[in-house]
Amino acid sequence: MVCATGTPDWSGVTLETFNRTLLLNPMLCTSCTCPLEIDGYMLGYMSYFPSLAGNALFAAVFGLCLLAQIYLGIRHKTWGYLISMSGGLILEIVGYIGRILMRDNMFTNSYFIMYASSPVLFRFLHLHCDV
Repeated sequence: MVCATGTPDWSGVTLETFNRTLLLNPMLCTSCTCPLEIDGYMLGYMSYFPSLAGNALFAAVFGLCLLAQIYLGIRHKTWGYLISMSGGLILEIVGYIGRILMRDNMFTNSYFIMYASSPVLFRFLHLHCDV
């Protein structure tokens, strides 16, 4: 996210003046060589850079909840609930880590998939807690 020449100014760039190679293959982009969107055309997987402080805070909070859940699950011997909740909390932590990693490269899909699939799997695990 830090460029050697400072923060690039993308205000005068349009689809007509932008590099065609990067438009055809946004995976070649970095935050220094491409804007996240041009004239409504999305190059990155999100239109903003996720907050490092907010995502680190939520990852830490879910980590603390995971430790408390493991302690209480073992103490009260609620094994099924412990496994489901721990799995869900781990997936939430993975999702927030994916958002932190996505800050450095918004143009590859691996971190976006890591971020986007975690809440879906989290809800799936919690449905099994209710059954």
